[in-house]
Amino acid sequence: MHKGFHPRLPLLSLALLWTMLACSPCGWLSRSGANLPDRPIEITEDAAQRFEEKLHGAWESQGEGQFRLQFTDQELTSYINLKLNAATNLPLSEPRVWLTRGKIYVSGELSSEELPLSGQAMIVTTAQVVDERVRLSIDQASIGRVPIPRAFLESLEGTVNSGLAQAQLGIKVQRLEILEGEAIIIASRD
Repeated sequence: MHKGFHPRLPLLSLALLWTMLACSPCGWLSRSGANLPDRPIEITEDAAQRFEEKLHGAWESQGEGQFRLQFTDQELTSYINLKLNAATNLPLSEPRVWLTRGKIYVSGELSSEELPLSGQAMIVTTAQVVDERVRLSIDQASIGRVPIPRAFLESLEGTVNSGLAQAQLGIKVQRLEILEGEAIIIASRD
């Protein structure tokens, strides 16, 4: 870890996905009906390294406490996949993250003996800044074609946002933009 690098910055940058992975394997369940973006995302070590370098660079280059982090969905996907390879207890393999038109699409192969379902899982979220914190709204998701009741999604949304709030301690987010294939976060230290 670089000197002066805030330990929660990687969690903030992965707030769009990382908290869902950490919370529960059930985080991948939701409502069906959305199609994934029709754009392949290649996983490479170079892209994962660029993401990590951008995290460090954003934190270290901040002037007057503000920093800007801009990354692509390929960089985020590659970073997450390399981190998942190190974690053996997650029931998700080969996740892909698409950043497109204000939405975050996540897909991966879900398999666990503890869950009644397995197969291709998908979740669609919307992220926004509320009171200088990133908050996620779960729009829809599925495992295969099996939807999960909205009441479950609302409960999961609360759990995810509680985890996000903890990950963002010491950081104030001024702006979050989800563009086509990339995201921009502008934030500062508390």
